Amino acid sequence: MAKHRYKVDVAIASSGRFVPLEFGMAVAGFQYPMGCSHILRVAKGLPRAQARNELCQLAIKEAEYILFLDDDTVSPISTVNHLVTVLDQADEDVIACGGIYTTKTPPPAPLVFKERHGGSFYRWQYGDVFPCFGLGAGCLMIRTSALEKLPQPWFRDIATKDEVGEDLFLFEGSPPENIGVFWMTDDMYFCTKAEDHGFKILAHGGVLPVHYQQDGQAYVMPENSLPIKDHLEKIWYRTALSIREKPAPDDYMEHVGNNLPNGWLTVEEAQCLSELARDKRVLELGAYKGRSTVCMARVAAQIVSVDHHTGDPQTRPIPTKVVDTLSEFLRNIAEYPNVVPIVCDIRAIESLFAPGIFDLVFIDASHTFEHAKRDFLLARRFGKMIVAHDWYLFDVAKAATAVDMSPTRIVGSLAIFE
Repeated sequence: MAKHRYKVDVAIASSGRFVPLEFGMAVAGFQYPMGCSHILRVAKGLPRAQARNELCQLAIKEAEYILFLDDDTVSPISTVNHLVTVLDQADEDVIACGGIYTTKTPPPAPLVFKERHGGSFYRWQYGDVFPCFGLGAGCLMIRTSALEKLPQPWFRDIATKDEVGEDLFLFEGSPPENIGVFWMTDDMYFCTKAEDHGFKILAHGGVLPVHYQQDGQAYVMPENSLPIKDHLEKIWYRTALSIREKPAPDDYMEHVGNNLPNGWLTVEEAQCLSELARDKRVLELGAYKGRSTVCMARVAAQIVSVDHHTGDPQTRPIPTKVVDTLSEFLRNIAEYPNVVPIVCDIRAIESLFAPGIFDLVFIDASHTFEHAKRDFLLARRFGKMIVAHDWYLFDVAKAATAVDMSPTRIVGSLAIFE
């Protein structure tokens, strides 16, 4: 085995965003195996996949293992000990071992997948180490000697099937023309490539990071979930379980900025949507408090905005809470005479408009599969261009696939169909 200067290279691919205090405390407090040399490296402000590839290039030269940490995941101080112990004893064809954290959408689901396309995997117990197809790279230790046998790039973010290029292994033998919507995050790309080249990946059920939203909300395994419900006294983040259950504020997870109403549209997404809506006649399906409405109304010829203003149960922090956003929405659009609000269920507009009458249709209403599918069909009938929000969340992408629609590009969580 090659001699390395460091046993572990702790690598952080940071976007440059602010991070929770707990993240710094966790990294500073990591326990390392006896005599384990280590180094900490940070790549800041680069696209995530590029940062990870560059950090791997450095690690291959100097370290036996590289531990990737995302700056929104807070791992237990025993993380390095646990993952090194597993990899030191594993066969050389085990390329990686990682902790299991959850999605940042309620209810939180574990980001570990037993098989491709199988969804989140729950049938494990706290402390189990088990083989898996893949897991999130926010807490993932990789054997660098295996990286040398894996073709580069090791990490790629793919927004559409047109970006796949020569990586046809991602399609599992199916011709690309038979695939509908296709997108893949850089960590799943790594896991898929590793599997394709005969490597194995292990998940560590005793390493359970906390996943933080930018507003400080903590996401962890639900208290009654199969993996941890009988082991709560052992869970290091058990105090976060009670924090997570407290009623969330009314502006939970909402974004602010650009002199727009609060909402779930990021500043980057708002800027993109504004550019797309310039001088166009727009149909908006789902408005909430009017963040998207206002960002388009500033430049659009006209906005017809449809919403019943009682909220979407899938995105509410407290599903049973009564929501009424109409009065706030009307205040927010008051200075924009080019906005025509229609307060009703979206199904009621099916016979109101002629086909192709709108230049752009923006979809951000109910995120259930059936409702999103209905909205895509309506948008295709009424509009020449379609933009859908929350592409990576809930059932939006699945609904688009069901009606044979694939985005031409993705910006943030906006899927653009041109």
